[in-house]
Amino acid sequence: MSKIKSTIKTFIFCSVFFISIKADAGQTGVTVLSLNEAIEISMQNNRDILIARQELKKAEQQIREVRAVALPKITLHNFYTRNLQKPAFFLAFDGDVQKIEIGTDNSIQSLFTVDQLLYSGGQTGTAIRIARIYSESFSEVISQTEKNVKLQVKQQFLSLLLGKELLKINNRTLEQAQSHFNQINILFGEGAASEFDLLRAEVRVANSRPKVISAENDLLLNMDVLKNILGMPLDREMEITGTLSPLFISVSELNQVEENTYMNRGDYRSLELTRESIAGRVKIESSGWFPELNFNYSFQFQGQSNTFRFGSTARVNSQSATIDLRIPIFDGFQTSARVQQAKIEEKQMDFQLLKLRESIEIQIRKSRNRMNDARQRIDALSKAVEQAQKAFNIAQVRFDSGQGIQLELFDAQVALEMAQLNTLQSVFDYEFAKAQWENAVGR
Repeated sequence: MSKIKSTIKTFIFCSVFFISIKADAGQTGVTVLSLNEAIEISMQNNRDILIARQELKKAEQQIREVRAVALPKITLHNFYTRNLQKPAFFLAFDGDVQKIEIGTDNSIQSLFTVDQLLYSGGQTGTAIRIARIYSESFSEVISQTEKNVKLQVKQQFLSLLLGKELLKINNRTLEQAQSHFNQINILFGEGAASEFDLLRAEVRVANSRPKVISAENDLLLNMDVLKNILGMPLDREMEITGTLSPLFISVSELNQVEENTYMNRGDYRSLELTRESIAGRVKIESSGWFPELNFNYSFQFQGQSNTFRFGSTARVNSQSATIDLRIPIFDGFQTSARVQQAKIEEKQMDFQLLKLRESIEIQIRKSRNRMNDARQRIDALSKAVEQAQKAFNIAQVRFDSGQGIQLELFDAQVALEMAQLNTLQSVFDYEFAKAQWENAVGR
């Protein structure tokens, strides 16, 4: 039995030990992210999104502040006065003047008031509705901010995928150049290759190496930019997964999605809500022409004593209720000027909406044209890489067999490299334009 217990303890110890090692490795290891995972992290940590969410919380508190206008204001005031030198008045009796002091050494007073706005020409209700619209507008701003951040993540992710592929091509080119140089060096040692051929092969290696270094540095820089967008520490080691391959969208799907563009664009919806709030401002400013009705109730306690004993003869209570009706007669045309300003702002907002619609339409057309252009280039280059690879293989065989020359091999290598780069660039351009189109239509 003791042996079984010992075995169980050993098992538990080992399990905890290996789990702790795995946990430490997870904390200190490399973070590997797919595109969807990167977007999810950005939605939680991106600084622009966090700032926008704080603005929404602020807007929600502004609703509470405006709503307070419709609620009663209840106040309790308490006062204590120590009469260090009491006031007095003088009376004259038969030619003699007598001084009579007023009050006592100690005086206390409590005042309880209730103020309630009863009517203000619809101003309060409209202000509350505007505050709610303002909050809803900020929700749309957050939605658009998230979509803009999503676009940034996609674009940076695509740049990293392109950078990884470019680094592969440059490394492969350098390896082939180095292999060719080694081969020429052997032939030169055997007297089967000239010094000119050896120098050209060496120069080719030297020209290929800076491209690798540049691609590596660009990759590191783009990775730091992505970390910044994701809200991750720059010293965190990170890698991305995925391939740079086109996912084409049909024309029918493009047209179908674009039908709901303005409903899906947070910035456009926010501007519409802003216009609605300005229309409400017209009503608020117009309330200056209407009467205002207020109710006030007050309860007051007063007490005076030299000994802090406030008996029935040393205290008094009083109450009052007031209805205050204020009727505007003439305000120097102030209300009229404010109403006209609000109407002008409403008209300005109409122009801003029209301007934004046109801007969105341009964004959609531009991104669709770029997608179409990139897709045509992809189709045209579909066989270019395959043919360039065959040409290079033939040139390599010809050179190895002594039938071809080094220049022919170099030309084939350059053609293959250009075909690969052009194809990659076309795929990148298509996916980049597609990301812009998705953002333009509010996806």
